[in-house]
Amino acid sequence: MQQDSLHRAAFEEAERTNSSSVNMGVLKLVTSETIYVNGQSVWTNLTFNRANYLIKEPLEKTDWQITSDTKQMLGQTCQKATGIVKGRKYTAWFTTDIPASFGPWKLHGLPGLILEAYDETGRIRFTCTRIVPETDLPSTLTLNPPADATATTLKDYQRMVTAYREGLLANAGNADDVAVDNATINSARFNSPDRGPKINYPLN
Repeated sequence: MQQDSLHRAAFEEAERTNSSSVNMGVLKLVTSETIYVNGQSVWTNLTFNRANYLIKEPLEKTDWQITSDTKQMLGQTCQKATGIVKGRKYTAWFTTDIPASFGPWKLHGLPGLILEAYDETGRIRFTCTRIVPETDLPSTLTLNPPADATATTLKDYQRMVTAYREGLLANAGNADDVAVDNATINSARFNSPDRGPKINYPLN
């Protein structure tokens, strides 16, 4: 959210000053998907080719092994648990002071909120850096999936992505598919009309 707001401010400043360049700053690594938990289902929101898709999966149960190890995080007493999620072994630190059985990504099922989690290889790590009271949340924040998202399955979504990429490779040398979005000639900038998002390989 913070990164999005900074980028939005950078674009607005460039537009206000009529600048042809935008300083995006340092891009922080973030997950490319948004997860929604609804009852016994998990909805994953993915954006591809400027279109939203919702992939539904069952809410899988994790066999967490809770230990007696504890540590302090953000003023909360956290307890350690380990479990296998999507084939990876995770260590999670959760707090029962916040009795919400949720966590980052698809980690859930503990008797408290997960504030930190990482896999045994150390390649994946989620860390809560701040707890924001509900009264301080922005009014634009919503917990509902995008209304314009297309519901599909993971298999169909992957099939669409594969077909799109194969189509790009097949037409890599086809001049008919080349389009110029903007150009700068003698310091004057020319923009083509907005053609809008197009789904080359829609889901059936």
